[in-house]
Amino acid sequence: MNGIRLNKIYPQKNNDIHHYYPSVNRATLGLALIANPYMGKHKGGSEEDNAMSGIRIGQVTHYYDHLYVAVLALTDVIRVGDRVHILGHTTDFQQQVASLEINHQPVPEAQPGQDVALKVIGHVRAHDVVYRITAEEAKELAETRMLERPE
Repeated sequence: MNGIRLNKIYPQKNNDIHHYYPSVNRATLGLALIANPYMGKHKGGSEEDNAMSGIRIGQVTHYYDHLYVAVLALTDVIRVGDRVHILGHTTDFQQQVASLEINHQPVPEAQPGQDVALKVIGHVRAHDVVYRITAEEAKELAETRMLERPE
């Protein structure tokens, strides 16, 4: 409906209303459905919607929460100084790559196929996807988020 996604008042995993109310049609529910401003393209949705921000360079395989360090399985090169976007089911933030380590040794870059430790600024989870983004993409993504933010 005009780009607004509907969600049940209470959190749900599946937007198929008949899964929760098999004998009730959508028109009967009326007020049971509300517009959820937090359900945008960058959360949930299909993988192609989520891949809007840069080049996929890897995936989180482990997270050490007491150190704020994520272990990445790389599919592309990552360098210190790159800007990355980490995106997952509950994760969505950007950061500058400040340090990379392989086997507890600092490295300036890591190649595809390597497992690398990355110091992160927020909590991440296994299977979160890491994208490399350019300055222009970062600015565009920030502007998009400002427009999507509920008032």
